[in-house]
Parts: sequence; C-alpha cells; structure tokens
Amino acid sequence: MTFLLGCWIPVAQAQPVLEVRYDAGNPPFASERQGQAVGYYPQIVEAAARRAGLVLQGQAVPWMRALRALDEGQACAVGAYSTPTRRERYLLSEPVFRDRILVVGLRERRLPPVREVSDLQGLRVGMIRGWVYGPLEPHLPSLQRVDATYDDQLFMNLASGRVDVVLAVQYAAQYTMAQLGVDGQVLGELAQADLHLLCPRSPEFRALLEKFDPVVRELRRSGEMARIEAQALGK
Repeated sequence: MTFLLGCWIPVAQAQPVLEVRYDAGNPPFASERQGQAVGYYPQIVEAAARRAGLVLQGQAVPWMRALRALDEGQACAVGAYSTPTRRERYLLSEPVFRDRILVVGLRERRLPPVREVSDLQGLRVGMIRGWVYGPLEPHLPSLQRVDATYDDQLFMNLASGRVDVVLAVQYAAQYTMAQLGVDGQVLGELAQADLHLLCPRSPEFRALLEKFDPVVRELRRSGEMARIEAQALGK
C-alpha cells in the first residue's frame, strides 16, 4: 500500500510469471501455429496457471532449445519423464499426463511382437533427439539408435526404411501416422510413465510450482484434466 494525503491506497501487485517451453514438433501434445503454442500441453498448463494466479509466457520451440532454456534457468520444459538424474537436477511439477511408450513398425514388415527392450537388439530404432524415455532410458544405450528432431521426421524415417521401428508415445504416434498416411502397427508397449514440467532448481521456480501444483491436482480430481485431454487428443 501507499500512503497519500492521509489515506492508504492499495498498490496492485504484479502477478508472478511462469515461463515455459513446449516441444514444437510433438502434436497433438504441442506444436506451433501462427506463432502460438497449441495442443494439449499449452491448454492444460494455461488452465492451471490461470487458476493459480500466474501469468503464463510460453513458446513452442525445438525440444533441444526447450532443454537449453531449462538448463540456463530461463524456463520450464513441458512434457518430460521423471528420472533419478532429473529429480536431482531439476524441480518436477505434478504430473500433467500419463503416457504409453510404444514400439511401432510398418504393418507390411510383419515384425514379431516386442515385449521388452532386449527384443529390439539388431534393429535400427528411431527415437527423438534429446528425448529421455523415462524408465526405459537405462536400457537404451545398447540399441542402434537413429535420431530425429520431430515426430514427422521420425515416422518418415520409418516409412522410408531408414529405421526398422520407432519408439513413440500413443497419441503422437496415432496423430502423425494419420497425417503422413503411414500404415504402422503397434508391436508392443514398453512402459507407462507420467509427464511433468521440468523447472530450474531455483527459489523463484519453486515458489511458482507451489502455486501451480495444487491446481493441477484439483484439475485431475475434478475431471477437468480428463475433459481437456479428450478435447485435445481426440480420446
């Protein structure tokens, strides 16, 4: 408040600002359209930030740039799995989605079912550059990995025969195959894992998450999160 002419006059406090970065090549979860971030993650983060009284400033960028902004302490990266290293290095939000990590091949190849990572030995496996595949990560270094920047490139590599299979999440795989006309087949599900906002480990971002996380829990409890999922992901 400010004292003026014998009266206390309230002074408006600036709302805290939550800076986030989305993966621009991950529809229907996130992508960029006419300079705006669109998809499930922008919708759920906007809903939670608004109810938490936070001003949201978000950009859709290549995932490696999102991780760079995170490491430089500028912004949270949205839509990442938890790992021991990440829990030590960053702050993790409440989960904003639970994902299925699938192995997808071309239907015409008639590859056998995949039940565990070891079944991928000897195959060229497409993955997203910079992406950490949650609980699968310790088992991946032994694989013949072929990286792509975006999901569309990942599935174009599959269609062209540059890779034998790809690791992909359920709704991104469905969306991208439909967009590109790729006749893919799910060969197996290797894991289910929660996705979070990864935020710089600083007092400022800790204070933001203390406002953000309870609202995410309430959105989940009330069913609003499920409604947004259904709308954005076509469930």
